[in-house]
Amino acid sequence: MKNINLLFMANMLLVCLNASAQTAEDYFKKGVNKSFFQDYTGAIPDYTKAIELKPDYALAYQKRGNAKEGLKDLKGAMADYSKAIEYDPKDADAYYSRGCVKSRLDDKPGAIADFTKTVELKPEYGKAFSNRGNAKFRSGDFKGAVEDFSKVLALDPKRADVYASRANAKGILQDFKGAIADCNKSIELKPNNANAYFNRAVAKKGLNEFQGAIADYTKAIEFDPTKPDVYYNRGIAKVDAGQKQGACTDFKKAEELGSPEAMEAVKQYCK
Repeated sequence: MKNINLLFMANMLLVCLNASAQTAEDYFKKGVNKSFFQDYTGAIPDYTKAIELKPDYALAYQKRGNAKEGLKDLKGAMADYSKAIEYDPKDADAYYSRGCVKSRLDDKPGAIADFTKTVELKPEYGKAFSNRGNAKFRSGDFKGAVEDFSKVLALDPKRADVYASRANAKGILQDFKGAIADCNKSIELKPNNANAYFNRAVAKKGLNEFQGAIADYTKAIEFDPTKPDVYYNRGIAKVDAGQKQGACTDFKKAEELGSPEAMEAVKQYCK
């Protein structure tokens, strides 16, 4: 009996020694594995333990930031990305991730700065150009957005979504023919792209091609019937084309879907 107790105690001691022998890399790998299965709550303590054992572990900070972002702890994620950058100022991914969080927090200048640093460190980082283009677009820098979207397409010419985004920016800059060309390419790559049809309709209306605009708004609705602004804009195109009755139908549908502009249009055109 005494020998059994001694054997049990020896085994327990071995388990404890094995547990205490785990390295920062061991905890990091455990966190990565949990993150892979989206167990962010479980992953964070592992990354934290890795950082305790190796305080300058930049990649552990970055991955913990990813996990926090997955749990919608955006401020906590940004703090971790900043620590990752502090310990590894040449980590393009950390700048990119922090830029994405800043975008989500509507810090457009901060996001643009981080995406700019990302592409300085990694000039072929297409996602950084794309997100910087989106941030510039939301900041009203439509020319800058076009330039960034063009850089994305130079790296990956099969991005249907980026053609549609560039078309949107070109349309606002009143380059309607350029916008239509981009929408055509977007639709060629992704035939069910509702945004491309919508943006092409806007551009056609800008060229006073009302029937063509109506047809494209109709295609956009076919692929996504949930957006009130598409019905509203088709209604406006129908007004311009002299189709008042059809316009009223669209304005009422847009109003039903929650468009305040459509409410006013109903009052004006559907008496």
